[in-house]
Formats: sequence, C-alpha cells, structure tokens
Amino acid sequence: MDSKSKKKILVLGSGMMVEPLIDLLLKRPENHIIIGTNMLQAFKQISSKKNNQNLSGVEIDVVKDNNALDNLVNQSDIVISYLPPVLHEYVAKSCLKNSKNMVTTSYISDYMKKINNEAQQKNLIFMNEIGLDPGIDHLITHKVINDCERKGAKILHYESWCGALCSPEFLNNPLLYKFSWSPRGALNALRNNVRQLIGDKKVEFSNKDFLMHTTNKKFHPCFNFEGYYNRDSLHYKELYNLKDAHTVIRGTIRFQGFSFVFQSFKCLGLFGDEIFKHLDKEGTPSQGKNKLWKDYFYKEIICKRENENKINELKSNYLAKKNIKLEEILLSEKKDAKQNYEETNFYTHLTLFVLAHFEEEYLEKFGFVTLFKKFYSVLQFLELFSENTLIKQNKILDAFAQLLEERLKMEEWERDLVFMQNEFIIQNEDGKLLNKKYDLVVFGGHNKMPYSATSLLVSLPCATATQVFYIFLVF
Repeated sequence: MDSKSKKKILVLGSGMMVEPLIDLLLKRPENHIIIGTNMLQAFKQISSKKNNQNLSGVEIDVVKDNNALDNLVNQSDIVISYLPPVLHEYVAKSCLKNSKNMVTTSYISDYMKKINNEAQQKNLIFMNEIGLDPGIDHLITHKVINDCERKGAKILHYESWCGALCSPEFLNNPLLYKFSWSPRGALNALRNNVRQLIGDKKVEFSNKDFLMHTTNKKFHPCFNFEGYYNRDSLHYKELYNLKDAHTVIRGTIRFQGFSFVFQSFKCLGLFGDEIFKHLDKEGTPSQGKNKLWKDYFYKEIICKRENENKINELKSNYLAKKNIKLEEILLSEKKDAKQNYEETNFYTHLTLFVLAHFEEEYLEKFGFVTLFKKFYSVLQFLELFSENTLIKQNKILDAFAQLLEERLKMEEWERDLVFMQNEFIIQNEDGKLLNKKYDLVVFGGHNKMPYSATSLLVSLPCATATQVFYIFLVF
C-alpha cells in the first residue's frame, strides 16, 4: 500500500490507556498512527513491542509547542486526544484551526460546549465521551431507551454505576485500591460537585463532602462494593429524553471503605491546587527536611494550635463520653516494634485530626475504633513518617497523586477488574413494571486479553468511533 493511501491518525498521549488503542487501529493495514507525546521513552517501549512500520512517534508538549502541534494536526486525517482532560482544549483549538475531526474519551467540558457552534460551522465533529464510562454506558442506555420507545414503554427509574478496580486477589493495601488509569485523573474526578435526581428530588452535595454519602447497592453477591454519586446527572434526563423518569443517577463503584479513606485525605487538604508553602522562590522543594511529607504535615497540621484544639475537643466531647481508650487502640495498631513514640504520635495526631471532621452520626454508624484503625493503617502504609517519603511535585494534588502512584501501582503480573451496572425500572404499555439490570464484568491481564480491562474497554469504543469517521466522514 503506497503512502498516499495511508490514513494518518494522530494520537496524542502515551499513558496507561493507549496501547490497546494502537493495537486495535493497527489491525487495519491502511492506518498509520503517529503518537505525539512528551514522554518519548514511553513511546519507544510501546514501539519496540509492536515492531510495526505503520507506527511512528514524535516528542511534543501540546501546551508549549503550538506550532509543532498545528503541523502535526494539519498533516493528519483525524486526531485522538488521550491526554488528561484539561489538555483537550489545546488540541481542540488546533483541530478547529486546521479543520480536523477529533475524538476523546473524556466528559464534554465547558470549553467543548463553548466551541460547539464553531465546530458545526466548519462541518467538524468533536466526538467526546466515547470510552468506558462515559461511553459504553451511553451505548447500553440508548439501546434500552430505543427498545422502550419502539414498544411504547416508559423508563421510570435509571441508574448507571461503573468502577475500574483492582482484582480482589491483588488488593493487598488498606486503601482498597490500585490504579489502572491515571492517578491524577482519578483524584481530579473526586473534586466535582454532585447533583442527582432521586425520587423527583434534586439531591446536591459539594465536592468537599459527597464521599460521605455512599450507598451500598449490593451490585453483585460476590463483591463488597459501595457507590458514590458522580458529577451532575440532572442533564442526562434531558440528554437521554427520560421524560418519565423520577430517578436519574450516575455513580462510581469502589470496594467498601474507599470513600472514607479518600474523604479523610480531603480533610488533610491533599486535593488542593496550591503550591506548597515551603517551596522556594523558584517553585521547587527547598533543600533539606522541607522536602519531606512528614515535615509538611508537622507544619500545616500537627503544630497548629487550632488543630490541636480540634483534636482535644474530639477527645473530651466524644472519646470521653463513649469511654473509648485511645491507648488500648494504639497498642493493637503498633504492630512494628521499631515504631517509636514520635512516629506513633505523628500518625495518631493526623488520624484524630481527620476524625474530628466527621459528624458524630458518621462515627457511630461506622464505629470510631474501626475508622481510627483504618486510617492509621493507611498512614502507615504510605510511610508518611519516613525520611524517604519525599514531596516530588510543586503542587499539592500533583505531589499526592505521584505518592499514590508509587504506593498503589499495579504490577505487571496483577490484573484489574471493571464492573458496570445499568439499571432500569420500566413500565410497559399494560402498566406492568419490569426491573432490568445489565452487568458488565471484565477481568484484565490474562492470556486471551493481555491488556488491563480498563484500557481495553476505554479503547474499543474510541477505536471503533475513529474507524467509523473514515468510513462515513473523512474519505
């Protein structure tokens, strides 16, 4: 096949999700894929495994290299952005400028909504939400909606839940999680405000506390899951044309206990975009002890009088009233004989500071001792007291994401699990009610599917959509 008949696909990004996308598109010999990345070494590792002349790579920073991005986009037939969602804007601007169609798996951002008319005027399609969640959930939902419309049935209740998880046999940490996708993206998804329609009522939670409002849906008899509400689901009532629905919910699935741990991290202020206060004028960590997470927590939490007062209030008002002996709890948690008084005191202060943020009703529901032991063990697991646990990024959330990536990395021999459930309560024409549930359960990392389940299920819809562009739009 000569070079003129090749279809040039520009894929921006070389992260955890991209490899199955490349393999799926390379199944068509007419496709030539150009990977644009600021991590050229990652591309070289992928390329060495593929050994395919239809795959090439180029180093680029889409934020800094505007001219290079324009050149790449202009030379391509279609563009796929596998970059973090915040970077799609740079890609979209270039696609508009060079009149190229674009595909992403991310939620439709405010910027994408803003440029919608301009893209239409140029006869362009910027296809978003064509991955796993969002993506496959949309396809399942529209199929059911179309079937109901054809039969004259009404959808009264709709819920969509999805989780990208670690397979249970490899879940060997107290956070009950390992990353099968971008850690920064996973944490960023926990910063959204939440709005849901439940029983004809708009239910709203702020990004600060929505993780405290979990639901045990008993999604599957073999798994101990919890669910927390995801983003703003109200507009899906109109988007899906669910005019008869009194409940429209979209949520995320995790193993039970996850939400408490990550709500606790929010209490510690680890979800902020601020630059660390102890950084030097150049924006890099100062030399010496200030590079340690331990010293950051001492300065920002443990040594502050108002925080000490908050902890003492918890001790006097709750622990004393419930006759909870902190010393007895600590004896059971100090499993390592090498753990000294200072280390024990460090973890104890942080744990009590966190629990002081929770209402008494929450402490009663899940048990103070259980919650204390849980988060204390999380702090131990992260080794936050260690002289080797360093802050490696300028901004708090970036540094926290990197720390979790190091501690919660899925090894090559481990596998992930994707669980999705879409539930409908349907009223037929004769008035009878039907409850329909569609479950998707996929394990990754075995011989028949050598990818993570997450990366494959994100890539399949995206690759298919890209190929459809060629059939109906591009040529």
